[in-house]
Amino acid sequence: MSEDYAFIINTPTEFRSIRKTIHEKLFECFSGDQMLVDLSLFEMTTNAWKHGNKMNPSKKIHIKILFLKESMLVRVKDEGKGFQVPDSLKTCYESCRDSVVHLEQGRGIQLTTQIMDQLVYSKEGNDLLLRKWYTSHNFEGVEIDEF
Repeated sequence: MSEDYAFIINTPTEFRSIRKTIHEKLFECFSGDQMLVDLSLFEMTTNAWKHGNKMNPSKKIHIKILFLKESMLVRVKDEGKGFQVPDSLKTCYESCRDSVVHLEQGRGIQLTTQIMDQLVYSKEGNDLLLRKWYTSHNFEGVEIDEF
């Protein structure tokens, strides 16, 4: 059975209440990786606030988290005008390794693409979908003896 949560916050500091609500479920689904998944969610919330809502405290960040049978889906939507994800962020290591400025920009996206299994922005750039398969999914049907 799926579990779903919906949150509306104004700033990343309010993410603490989300963290408290979903912490046990993250641990149950992702075992030792729950802190990395939490980090991804926080980074994308921070991006929505900083880049989408331009740190305007009157604008909202809408977060929906679905714990499905085999994966977690997350939607982070801001009330900003959106943005295009530059190609340089898609391969950040290649294009940013020589620039300290670029390493500061896009760090959250780079981390999130490494942690989550899927990351898809809407065409407008203000709506993000994330998917992470549960830890047990990665080894389903594989016997230890096969290694």
